[in-house]
Amino acid sequence: MLASCATVRDLIRQNDFVLIQEHWLFEGQLNLIGEIDANVNYAAKGVDKYDPLPPIYLPRGYGGVAIIWKMNLDSIIKTLDDGRERIQCVEVLGKDNNNLILISIYLPSTGSRDHYEEFKDTIDQLNEIVLNIKDTHYIIIGGDLNEDLETSIE
Repeated sequence: MLASCATVRDLIRQNDFVLIQEHWLFEGQLNLIGEIDANVNYAAKGVDKYDPLPPIYLPRGYGGVAIIWKMNLDSIIKTLDDGRERIQCVEVLGKDNNNLILISIYLPSTGSRDHYEEFKDTIDQLNEIVLNIKDTHYIIIGGDLNEDLETSIE
């Protein structure tokens, strides 16, 4: 984890926002993201967001999404709870109502048990978010898509 923290620290020092997928943290561990650098804030979800695991039963980490930003931007950031555990969104308030939504998304890989159903469900969630905001916000989607779109289309 130390090497990845150093990498994220370097990224956030060079950028205002960093979108992360597969941070491998559970809900009870998300505070570790804030410890990467004293000058950052974040919005994140663990894979157990809607079915929290007790700390004594945590398996090896997997999944998870986050958006990290420089703390001096807090006044223009609004954390959104849209999407489930594979989607994290924040709203960046702009001048003259030119607001932006950042979406960090982690689509399931082909190796997961219910890959196709999880993929469709996550895309449906993303579609609902985009449809709700497309007329009022600019949108940036970043993530681990885990797909070859050419072979995914049926």
